[in-house]
Amino acid sequence: MVKECKIITKNSMVIVVDYDGEAIQFSNKGYDKDTIFVECKDGRYSIVDKPNVESVPKVQEVKSVKSKRTAKKTKVETAEVIEPVNNTGSDIVMDNEE
Repeated sequence: MVKECKIITKNSMVIVVDYDGEAIQFSNKGYDKDTIFVECKDGRYSIVDKPNVESVPKVQEVKSVKSKRTAKKTKVETAEVIEPVNNTGSDIVMDNEE
């Protein structure tokens, strides 16, 4: 589905657009306008050329989007302890011994 999205943040490297209340980041390739057309297919977002304007819903004003940083949960793995084998060495012959 193609939607006209408002550019929230723009700098020389990236732009962030509002797609249905979700902030989506793209690389900035010289977009001079305040809105761009974004297509979502199978959960992947891409910027597209201006489609048929009649089929695209208009952008509504959106308040700034704030993100919350959360700590990542780390998975703790347990390892199995292996006891060393007690070799006395009496039955083992080394190459340099005779």
